[in-house]
Amino acid sequence: MDRTSQAFALFKAPHIAEAIARNARMMTLDKCSTRLRASDTVMVIGAGHTLPDDVHATLLHEREIVTIAVNSALLPLASRGFWPDMLLCRESISMAEQIRRASQVWRQMPRSEWPIAVLDVGTHHDTWLACLEVCADVRWFVPASTQTFGLAAHTGIEPLYGGTSNVTAAVALAERWGAERIELLGCTRAFGPDGQAYASGSDWSTVKLERVEAATLPDGTVDHYLGHVSGLEAKDALHLASGQRPPLRVERMVPVVAVDGSQRWAPETLEGDREWLATFAARRPELDLWQHEPDVAIDGWGHAPRRSLQAEAFDARSDIQAQTERTLAMVKAMGDGTPAVDVPGLLEGSAIVDYAAAGDTLTVLRTMRNRGPAVTVPAVCRAWESAAHRVAEWVR
Repeated sequence: MDRTSQAFALFKAPHIAEAIARNARMMTLDKCSTRLRASDTVMVIGAGHTLPDDVHATLLHEREIVTIAVNSALLPLASRGFWPDMLLCRESISMAEQIRRASQVWRQMPRSEWPIAVLDVGTHHDTWLACLEVCADVRWFVPASTQTFGLAAHTGIEPLYGGTSNVTAAVALAERWGAERIELLGCTRAFGPDGQAYASGSDWSTVKLERVEAATLPDGTVDHYLGHVSGLEAKDALHLASGQRPPLRVERMVPVVAVDGSQRWAPETLEGDREWLATFAARRPELDLWQHEPDVAIDGWGHAPRRSLQAEAFDARSDIQAQTERTLAMVKAMGDGTPAVDVPGLLEGSAIVDYAAAGDTLTVLRTMRNRGPAVTVPAVCRAWESAAHRVAEWVR
């Protein structure tokens, strides 16, 4: 499990699980967002420092366009007298208060002109309730993840392969809705030249990258860069109100080159989004993609060429062999009392070995019903061990 996945498991997964459970009663099939249809052009609006003061002017050249804003862009847009056709949120922290404040610019209009909310099923429950109150409609989607594939199968709805952010999910939805052109506005890819992160009008406009330091190895080689971020008080309050860890004051940064040739700094997570968007462009050459007000160019989005796709090397045999070793280590730990938590890759699971052992495991559970754990657990372990040896032989 990599560093990002570990952080997610520790600090986000429990909150998202709670949100899904609380939101379950509102996940009716008629409200599934993947069944929507949009115009030929969809503009995704972010809250980055590149968001222009006059959003309306950017839209003048378009004839029919659907705008979908990420939740953090709503207040900056409201300060500009603009509201989108749709808003998208997948935050596990509550954005309810921000959404209600932003809604003041559209609630004076007929409800049919209010934005439609599109929510990840793991969005904070209070956010969902606020959207029911101040949006024309509330739609939902199931993100593609190990934890939610079962939910997608249960609903019969294809999960959304939409990356990890609001922007990437909005882009994936735009394609699902049939858009032929997708545009990005205010979707900043790095801190600005003065360290700024968010657009004016945002509660988070005080967030600023103060400095970056190099973390070096003993031989003096740079291992990674650490950015020191200030102005996070408003974000702290949101995280605290939702019972979650506050945002990091020091986090990993990646050096990137801006379209003007200057060097900028991007949070490691934001650079991951840029990679996702570049890969999206490479896989969909038929789509017309454009990035307004770019600070750092995204390959394939109008300011840098599309990448050519190359198949990634993947050794399925080695992966399955690792699963057998993991299972055998688990069985050994349960047999001799060594700590099972020390088994490498414990949380990765051993899907193929489990698959091979399913029949024997079911037989054990049937024939040893009511025998108690002292008898059934060793029998199940023997079924796992036997399956691991069989699979190891098959992939030899």
